[in-house]
Parts: sequence; structure tokens; C-alpha cells
Amino acid sequence: MSVQRVGYLNGRNQELEIVVKTPSGMALISEAKGKLDTEKISKYETFDAASGSVYVLSSQPAHLVWQSGDTVIELVSQLSTEQLMELCQSFEVEGYDTGISARFIRGFSDLAGAISE
Repeated sequence: MSVQRVGYLNGRNQELEIVVKTPSGMALISEAKGKLDTEKISKYETFDAASGSVYVLSSQPAHLVWQSGDTVIELVSQLSTEQLMELCQSFEVEGYDTGISARFIRGFSDLAGAISE
């Protein structure tokens, strides 16, 4: 597996996109700060990866989404289910931290980002 491209969507540093090449095909991974609205996607199939749920939004092409700390990760690819699960396992799957220290860090990060723009 090799990384083909890394960049920010629309030139903004809010959503990171990574294009990965595997022997079986390409995968697009995007990471955006935020909280996954699990109520809106609760009707979709899920599978467990590490310590959390990965939601399968579509199968052709595969479109998966999950929460990892304070980041929502999406993966879109034509890879097989087995290959996608392997790729998902390379990311941590954690719940969204609502503790005071995590909220403070996110707020400080947002403030620093706004000042630097």
C-alpha cells in the first residue's frame, strides 16, 4: 500500500484527503474534525473495528464512515470488503471525547486556526 496524494479539500485545512493505492485498487480517505451524527446514520449496516463501529453507507462503491477521537473518517473505494476492513483496522476507532480538557483543546485549536487565516 502506498500514499499517492495528501491534501486539503478546497484548499482549506478543515478536511484532509488521502489517496491510497493498493495492489487491488485505489481508496480515498477523508478526515474532518467533528462529531459523527450516529442518529442520522443508525439505519446503515455496521461492523466492529478495534473499539468502535464503522458504518457502511454504500457498497458499490464502498463508502464507510466512523468516529476516531474528534475526527470523522470517510473511506470510498472499489476494494473488496476484506481489504476495506484491513484498511479500517489501520485507523483508531474511538468515541468522541466530550470531557472538559478535550473541549478546551478543540476550542483552542479552532481559535488558533481562525487567527492564522
